Amino acid sequence: MVLQHLQIHEEGDLLVIHVIGSHFLWKMVRRIVGVLVEVGRGNLSKEDVRSFLAQPTNAPAQYTAPPSGLFLERVYYEKEPISKEYRILFRGN
Repeated sequence: MVLQHLQIHEEGDLLVIHVIGSHFLWKMVRRIVGVLVEVGRGNLSKEDVRSFLAQPTNAPAQYTAPPSGLFLERVYYEKEPISKEYRILFRGN
């Protein structure tokens, strides 16, 4: 997996996590989001995340974010320029 861009934006009561990369595995982005949420809640430390990245582990699976609210915004094809801009496509009431 190649993570090219990850940025977190606050939009009122919305938290937007914008991820750009290639070769994602099944549920990978949901696990990244879930781990970030747990760090934000104080349930995981930076050291925990470092250890997840340093050695193979199934630990992030327990923090998998639910699919609601997550969506694929765009697919880029080879040689197509990648934009790091994001937009709010849907805002529920």
